[in-house]
Amino acid sequence: MRQGKVLAGFFAVVFCVVFFCVVTAPFGADKTLKPKTSVETAPAKTMQPKQMMMKQPKMTCPGPDPAAKIKVEIISRDEHGHGGKVRITAIAKNRGGADFASGPGQQSLQLWEDVPGVNEKQPVKQREFQNLAKDAKIRISIERDWTASTEFPASYEARISYDPDILADGNENNDDCNMRNNKKRRSGTEISSMF
Repeated sequence: MRQGKVLAGFFAVVFCVVFFCVVTAPFGADKTLKPKTSVETAPAKTMQPKQMMMKQPKMTCPGPDPAAKIKVEIISRDEHGHGGKVRITAIAKNRGGADFASGPGQQSLQLWEDVPGVNEKQPVKQREFQNLAKDAKIRISIERDWTASTEFPASYEARISYDPDILADGNENNDDCNMRNNKKRRSGTEISSMF
């Protein structure tokens, strides 16, 4: 009799387990087998053509455009490599789409020097020019002894200087079509970092 009760209890437990598996299986299948109704997708990346990703060339203005540039070269070094001699060059290049043609004394290329605590910023060299063909350039240079450890080194600036009345002289061939590129500066700290 006792054996019958144990056997009945065993069958009851097995029945409950089987019943539980049968009842819960569809819910589990729903969770694992059912595809999601809403699919989240990342926004598509817009692919640009290769030519769009490349750096665009600088546009030139249609008229004459003398532009300033400054270049610094080390021409000798001291035995410790902490200084030497540098050449500082101011350049004016006509980057515009037309030749620059003007009168004498109306424009010049200048190289300015600024020594902190010693003097005001002042021109140390200049060159007058009259005509500058498209893509042509002129230059002026100076040489300076340089010590890279100087706390406040001199800075230099290339400038294109015009007569104040140049735009009112009736000559369109000397009207600079981009006045924003007529100065270019090089700090003394930048020059010292070259050593």
